[in-house]
Amino acid sequence: VSAIPEPVARYDIALASPVDAMLARLSVDRPVWRINWGISNHPALFQPDIPPHTPDMDPYQMWLRIEWQTLRRLPVTGAILFGIRTHVQQLGDFADRDAQLVHDFADLVRQLPDDVAAYKSIAPYRRAIFDRLAAV
Repeated sequence: VSAIPEPVARYDIALASPVDAMLARLSVDRPVWRINWGISNHPALFQPDIPPHTPDMDPYQMWLRIEWQTLRRLPVTGAILFGIRTHVQQLGDFADRDAQLVHDFADLVRQLPDDVAAYKSIAPYRRAIFDRLAAV
């Protein structure tokens, strides 16, 4: 599996072993799900490439992307099916939520390691995103 998520930051040092173990234990009758998030300057659900950097973009015009991911072992072949459902919401709309949730998310953005922020395509925007959300 390590070859599949090649561009994932810290995969080899932090995730490869636990992911391999989880996939080995995955059974037909017990699918698993996980949530992944990111921030993008474009609302497209399918983004195989990182959209070009827009340095002057207002963070509230950016998009919070939440992916609900499921993994299911198929009964006949034993193969694993990976599905993704992506939801997007403009950060300006997200900022209208509960202030504590918005502040917690701002802290998460601020505390991301640099390589993870780069992988999530938010490194160039991180300070502006934090400043706007922390001010809520």
